Amino acid sequence: MGKGFCFIGNQYRVDVGGEEFFIDLLFFNRHLQCLVAIKLKRGKFKPGVATYRTTREMPNEMKGILPDTAELARLL
Repeated sequence: MGKGFCFIGNQYRVDVGGEEFFIDLLFFNRHLQCLVAIKLKRGKFKPGVATYRTTREMPNEMKGILPDTAELARLL
């Protein structure tokens, strides 16, 4: 997964506005100081409500913290 990731839990229960959700895998990154939630799905990816911006270049401050595309491909 890269450097600084700590496993928090699987099927981690979250209550949002009285509605219950379960995060498949939850990690905390010590370097980025943020939670990373992973939802495992089968089939074609369909983005949800979240907004995001993609880039082909990893910012220098993220290199060495997050895995590169080759490492991700190896893990999957």
